Amino acid sequence: MTEDMSTPARSHVFLTFIRLPLALLALLAVAACTSGTTSGAYSGEETDIPPPDPEAVPIEKVAICVWPEVGLREEPGEAALTKEGKNNYIETIYYGERVEMLGEETYVEKKDRNYLKIRLKDGQEGWVHDFLFEPQSRLAVIIETAQLYRRPDPMTLRNDELLPGEIVAVIQDSIMPQGWHHISGWMKRKKGWARQGLRMSFNQKDVELALLRQRALQTRDEAERYTRLKAIHTDTLFTGSPLLPLLEADLAALTPGEPPSGADKLFITQTNTPLFDAPSTESGPPVQQLALNTVCTILTRGQRTTLDGREDYWYQVKGEGFEGWVFGYYTSRRDLE
Repeated sequence: MTEDMSTPARSHVFLTFIRLPLALLALLAVAACTSGTTSGAYSGEETDIPPPDPEAVPIEKVAICVWPEVGLREEPGEAALTKEGKNNYIETIYYGERVEMLGEETYVEKKDRNYLKIRLKDGQEGWVHDFLFEPQSRLAVIIETAQLYRRPDPMTLRNDELLPGEIVAVIQDSIMPQGWHHISGWMKRKKGWARQGLRMSFNQKDVELALLRQRALQTRDEAERYTRLKAIHTDTLFTGSPLLPLLEADLAALTPGEPPSGADKLFITQTNTPLFDAPSTESGPPVQQLALNTVCTILTRGQRTTLDGREDYWYQVKGEGFEGWVFGYYTSRRDLE
């Protein structure tokens, strides 16, 4: 399905979800249309009942993109660049983006797919593969873990759960049974039913917070990840959001002084690794040299610093006959069981 899911220059759909500013701007525009609170201070409202659509667009004409990115085409079923050399690509649509269905659809036999004609928020029109969208849906973010069911029946419980911070499409079609919500998540991997009453929010600022958090958590550098999460947490735009405890848990896991999550052991990866009295080479000469593969128990994780051009954390460790500080670059974690 690559020709309907990406531009010619992109080959990996997952990477596009973390791109800024396009993905962010697209989703924030969507969020503004899926919340009863579209401006002003955060209201703190949280409900599993979708508020009235501020644009009064009939839900029958609304669809939510549930794929990382989708190519909007001038002609249905054609590649971004046709065999004749014609440019068939118009624009990229991102996960969570809301589109308007124009009431036209067509089946392309050579692709064995159905295509919809849609309109973007900026007025651009074109064709998309219908499987990559959820018609009659509103965008929301999950606040509290909830069970997912295969059908609106308690006997069809799945192993999957809806997790706090997940951005989902809430389907509002005509078959909605009382007491249930029809949910579709990222690439439809978590498509199913949840009991009515689950904690989720249609508030645009909650959706924005969830998106920014996802981007921050995808940052590979821990120091940068902490900085981004902290900036979101202190932003007054999100004061009162029910997602703030989620951010606080993220920050606690990265706060200096706490051992790394899921690991309390390190092993030395370099011969004669220096052990210091304090987390600094300026504290004096090493108190000991640790041998290659020496196993250490982590007591504390210190600040992240740069030593000899290498950036990492200091760790306070102890082992058989020693206790002190080592620079993380010369260590690694491993499963000792």
